[in-house]
Amino acid sequence: IRRLGLSKGGIMPRYSLTEIETHTRKAARGAGYHWGEAEEMGKAARWLCAAGFDGVTEVLKLLQAIDGQVDKFRPNTNLVGSKLHQKTCGLSLGCALADRGVDTFTEHITTPNILNPLITYGVICNAHEGTNKTALADFLGLRIQTADPMTQVNAQTWDALNTFVMRTYVPATEESRLKGAG
Repeated sequence: IRRLGLSKGGIMPRYSLTEIETHTRKAARGAGYHWGEAEEMGKAARWLCAAGFDGVTEVLKLLQAIDGQVDKFRPNTNLVGSKLHQKTCGLSLGCALADRGVDTFTEHITTPNILNPLITYGVICNAHEGTNKTALADFLGLRIQTADPMTQVNAQTWDALNTFVMRTYVPATEESRLKGAG
């Protein structure tokens, strides 16, 4: 049972961290990310919400900026000594830094205009428990202040994520039903 809270915009449903992770993962897939990055998006959203950030809204902002053009905003595969794109996807950068060891690379790359650096922060903090969060926030140009878990989600935000989620479903046709689709 979801608990409901009141906000300026009316009632805000409260979702479990698992629901948030699952929904944002599916939405990321619908926006064009491959499954590995979509998994990381879900985990980052969950981590951010658990730390008191509005991770769901952050995911939505990034998906709306990237929508279908993921490759255009991916960081260069050679992060050391290279300039990143003028605008770089926060999720893709977070995955690249988490895979390669963020502490090694933060001294050697130039941070560009990162599309949603809070997602980068969530990916890295989720992947590496011992991350120096203050140094990472400084590197990303963030001011971080954690709070109680944030599991209330604006209904409009959730619905907007649904538009991305719906792209992952097979259209209902007689052929798909005969092949076992629900």
